[in-house]
Amino acid sequence: MPTITISDKIFTEWKAVLDSCKDLLQKSASILHANNIYLVRVLDAAFCAAIEVEKFELAAKYGARTLDPYRYENWFVLLLIDFDAYVTKTRPL
Repeated sequence: MPTITISDKIFTEWKAVLDSCKDLLQKSASILHANNIYLVRVLDAAFCAAIEVEKFELAAKYGARTLDPYRYENWFVLLLIDFDAYVTKTRPL
């Protein structure tokens, strides 16, 4: 019976994080603005997880998607975009 080492367990956990991030990104692609703060945070998590599981091309893809939002000097702009999207969807015509 093979022994599971700590590094195997950590790899499995990071793989689960990456899978969760992929799922969230897929589901939110048509809902959230590309600069939405929560989307950027998920992209950051996916970036880190991809590096940990040694999927460097995927990590580069996620990292590249975070560059534009991080160019904003004021993060409150991202929060305003998120708020505006919420108000637009909940406001009656």
